[in-house]
Amino acid sequence: MCLTVTLTGCITTAKPVKYLAPSNSNASLILQYERSKIEGDGKVALIHIYKDAERCKGKQIAGFMQPGGQQKLAVSSESPLSFSITSFTLERHNNLNCNLYGTFTPQANTAYYATYTFTNERCTVKAYGRNQTGIVAVDLEQRRYKNDSWSDDPSWCK
Repeated sequence: MCLTVTLTGCITTAKPVKYLAPSNSNASLILQYERSKIEGDGKVALIHIYKDAERCKGKQIAGFMQPGGQQKLAVSSESPLSFSITSFTLERHNNLNCNLYGTFTPQANTAYYATYTFTNERCTVKAYGRNQTGIVAVDLEQRRYKNDSWSDDPSWCK
């Protein structure tokens, strides 16, 4: 007697939404992926911008980075901006991944620089702004998944 088991999965036909810079963009976010000492293949970071900054809804793909790479994004000022960076590496015996979610409110005529680091222990973002008067602080709020992310509340980040 032979027993056959078949597993099936669903294929999504939804195309990812690409981030389009707002027509009124007057600030920029420059993300730099710092080179790391992590061994393995497939090191990459995926960047998303969210239309609804408060609830982290409306995910849009803003780009990819490899270690040593950079991504420059035009953004609007005076309203909150939520972004995420998801990175991973594929190793023979240990796959690593890390997710960061952050929100800040860009100010007009300011370039924001964020250095992303991914190590065996953690991933981090260090950010600062620069405008005509010099270096400005960034009030960057780290967002996290709520414990009840599968509840009826559509807001999954806090």
